[in-house]
Amino acid sequence: MKEKMPSKGNILSVDDSEDICEILRDLFHEEGYQVDTVQTGADAIALVEQKFFHVVLIDTVLKGTDGIEVLRQIRDISPRTEGIIITGNATLKSSIEALNMGAFAYLIKPLDLDEVRVVVQKAMNQQQTMMENFLIKDFSENIISYIPSALLVLDRGFNVVLANKSYCEMFHTTAGDTEGKNVWEIFPVEGLDVNLERVQKGNKLSYGMELRCSSPQTGEKVFHVRTFEIPLPTITGEETRLILVIEDFTERKRLEDELIQAQKMGILGQAAARWAHEIKNPLQQICTGAQYLRKYSPVDYGERDSLEGIINGVTSLNRIVTELLDYTRPIRLNCHEVDIHNLIDGVLFESKKQLERANIQVRKSYGTTFGKVWVDGFKTKQAFQNIVRNGMDAMPDGGELTVATKLTRKPGAKEPLDVLEVIFSDTGCGIPESEIGKVFYPFHTTKVRGIGLGMAIAKNVVDLHHGEILVESKAGEGTRVIVRLPLR
Repeated sequence: MKEKMPSKGNILSVDDSEDICEILRDLFHEEGYQVDTVQTGADAIALVEQKFFHVVLIDTVLKGTDGIEVLRQIRDISPRTEGIIITGNATLKSSIEALNMGAFAYLIKPLDLDEVRVVVQKAMNQQQTMMENFLIKDFSENIISYIPSALLVLDRGFNVVLANKSYCEMFHTTAGDTEGKNVWEIFPVEGLDVNLERVQKGNKLSYGMELRCSSPQTGEKVFHVRTFEIPLPTITGEETRLILVIEDFTERKRLEDELIQAQKMGILGQAAARWAHEIKNPLQQICTGAQYLRKYSPVDYGERDSLEGIINGVTSLNRIVTELLDYTRPIRLNCHEVDIHNLIDGVLFESKKQLERANIQVRKSYGTTFGKVWVDGFKTKQAFQNIVRNGMDAMPDGGELTVATKLTRKPGAKEPLDVLEVIFSDTGCGIPESEIGKVFYPFHTTKVRGIGLGMAIAKNVVDLHHGEILVESKAGEGTRVIVRLPLR
């Protein structure tokens, strides 16, 4: 049954008194309603089957039938119709029966027309609210809920009318906690007001922009928000509403930033490789000359110390240049079975003098349930050396370096234990939260010496082994570097 809805609504008067029907018809015609009148219950039911009525005024005593029973049948046919009972002989029993049938109100004859007008208006308002909620719910369930993007529907005052399931999941909330609130309360993003006003004023049919938002529920996020207008069904026809389509671009933005950073680093790396190649030859000549003078020239102890300083300085420069070349040239792995504990012991042995001079105590906590690991021993050793060196630099006044190993599983896996985890922990100065994300950036360093390639090289090596390297740190509390390598 198709429901045709005029501007103010349809009213049906059911009364065996033609005078009352005529009075009610004239009253509500003047108010702008479409009014139909009938004298019998059968005629009322037949008319309701053909046409939708917002409000029915019905006498309890009709020819050949009970008005309350007729109201029940009308409500069965048209559940969204509001019923108002009219009677000249009210009893407690009939009042209860009428209310149990879902009657909106109970009016006593002789009728007070002002009271009738007020009651009908209230019934119409309630019916309109109910209808709009139904239409909005139907619109939500059949259209909005199936849209994969997070979506908000706003009225002209920027209050949330609908929030779909994707929005609730993205922002860890519920429709009940969102709908009815102003959009600024639930989505306080700078720049959104300009976005909405441009669309509302008709300057743009659709407008999109990138916005940043931070909340306890979502953390720091980057959203792409598109705004446009659509007509939404209401009881009186259609009303224009604003639609916000919200997409989480955080990961996409991160990948874009990483790509841009990689491109910059690639250009810088190529230049650095050329510089390193040009620097290595004169460095070698300086080092060779200083070593020759130290061995064959008749120099005193003061001059010998100066020569030692030159040689040490050139050695440091050569290490930096070598790191540059290692970082920029393609890495090829030569994997074989390696005893990881022997490899770590070798790294710590080669760093023993530096650790002792820095007053750093070494603790080892090796797991015993696994044998050898399939890795490139030389490259893995280089990665571990860089991690240990980083830990030493974080403890200029001494401290403790702990190296632990254990077997674990890939995320989500139940068995077997197929990942080796090597954990390097120091008690140094820690890393500020704002810097943790930059630890593996090439040429990024907060130290007074070095060029910031050690951890970048370590990450390259681990990545090539299809492993994972993580950093956990708090300023003033030390740092943990976790390396995860597949056993095969």
